[in-house]
Amino acid sequence: MESPFILSLIRRGNRHLFQHNLLLLALLLAASGGLGFWSWKLFRPPVEIDPQELLIQGKSAKLLHRQVTIPTGAAKAAGTFEIDRKAVARILILPVGQAFLFIKVPLNYSKDTVTGWVEDLPGEMMNFVFDDEPRDLGGRLNGLFDFMNDKRPLIQRGEELAKRADAQMQRQRQRDLLNQYTLRVMVDGTIDTSQELYLILAAGAVLLAGFGLVARNFLCASRRAANPDCHPLVSQLEKLGPAETVARQIEDEVRSGDVDELAGVTLTASWLIMPGAYGADLIKLDDLVWLYRNITVRKSYGVTTGKDHSLFFFTSHGKKFEIGAAPEKLDLLAARIAARHPTVLLGFNGELEALWNAHKYTFADLVSNRRPRQAHAKVSTIVRCPKCNVPLTTTEAAIGSCPACNSPL
Repeated sequence: MESPFILSLIRRGNRHLFQHNLLLLALLLAASGGLGFWSWKLFRPPVEIDPQELLIQGKSAKLLHRQVTIPTGAAKAAGTFEIDRKAVARILILPVGQAFLFIKVPLNYSKDTVTGWVEDLPGEMMNFVFDDEPRDLGGRLNGLFDFMNDKRPLIQRGEELAKRADAQMQRQRQRDLLNQYTLRVMVDGTIDTSQELYLILAAGAVLLAGFGLVARNFLCASRRAANPDCHPLVSQLEKLGPAETVARQIEDEVRSGDVDELAGVTLTASWLIMPGAYGADLIKLDDLVWLYRNITVRKSYGVTTGKDHSLFFFTSHGKKFEIGAAPEKLDLLAARIAARHPTVLLGFNGELEALWNAHKYTFADLVSNRRPRQAHAKVSTIVRCPKCNVPLTTTEAAIGSCPACNSPL
């Protein structure tokens, strides 16, 4: 390939591909570092500690969310941990100096040591200690009804009620005392890390695929830099004719000086060149069948937040292209294209859209009788929109849509 203009497009695409892959590689490396750190924290071997170490505030903070192994020979059973009134774990209390440590173990656990995670003590943990009394409203109402339906003498029932009250007060004092001397951390030996393992494996597979994509893109960029003829842009030229001949024709038109740089595209006497991220789209003006400007209104909670203006191109090969830019630049580009290619259809039409959606590959033949046979005549500036009665300029009338209300003319 000897065309300087085509070679500049190829170098631009390779440069963008290399830069974007560097950014993607940096993101993948950062994600890999985070995944590795998470995996290390989750699966590093547990550390054996003396429960007395948890009394030291700084030490307990360092051990938080760490897997540890502690002896439980002196621990006492305090109750069960319930979910939906079903016991799922046992709660042990281990004396540690002048304080108490809560330990959560499986129901059938009987070893002298526990391996678990040091976590913050949840506030509801005390609800599972001294759980011989009903804690819900239904249990309390049932106890009240039993007292009212009791046929024994009132004095005997009162004595029993006083004993229950004393026992409840005693349990409350024990609960307050335990809460006062309880450590603010606990050891949970029931945490299952299998779900985290599956997540790490899935994330690792995604990262490996990402690294593979980056390696492939770097190889493509280096191969295209060494041999420009393997770039997809050259393949696109070959579909339009001999690659060197088409490239020479484009090069001659670019050098002729009759070139317009509008809305990020290059318009020559017979070509529309739309640079992309990694290459360019080459459109022969003779292949253009229809174009119109579109306005997309962006709304948030029913309030208009902005408008996006774009120009749609439809070719005889069944392809549709879009360019976004300021409306003035799009109108000027459409007018310049119409001046170079008078037979292109301008302006939105619902029938043409339906016809394109149904027969895009034969669209050019189906609308051949609608296409003008000569250059477009200049439209007077006194033409008004039939809907909002706004005066239109020559370019706006040639486009075929009103910029004020976006209605077709």
